[in-house]
Amino acid sequence: MDNQVEIQKFSFIEKITWHAKRVWFEVLALISIFCLIYFTPTTYLTSQNPKLGIISLFISKFLFVSAGALHAHIIRKLFFPYINFEQQSPNGITMKGLLVVVIYGVVIFGWARGG
Repeated sequence: MDNQVEIQKFSFIEKITWHAKRVWFEVLALISIFCLIYFTPTTYLTSQNPKLGIISLFISKFLFVSAGALHAHIIRKLFFPYINFEQQSPNGITMKGLLVVVIYGVVIFGWARGG
């Protein structure tokens, strides 16, 4: 019984702040992209100029990847809250951990492809 590890209990506010610290960059990127698209004239976003088309493509892909990362994080926390990477085995990643990594990859890839 001496080898048991006591699991820390966190309050709801502490959990929210921890997750907010984890995804702050994606949220900031989404807000800034939405503001950029909202305040930019449509002639700049849908132009025949190739340079502006590249900027528009970059903005859309960055938007999709950031939204995909947030979506993957929400899916992981809703469906697999019991998987904790701090308590992984010393031999490497377990199958549950591999499942979470694959979910992140698939969801972000799906969003990045526009689907």
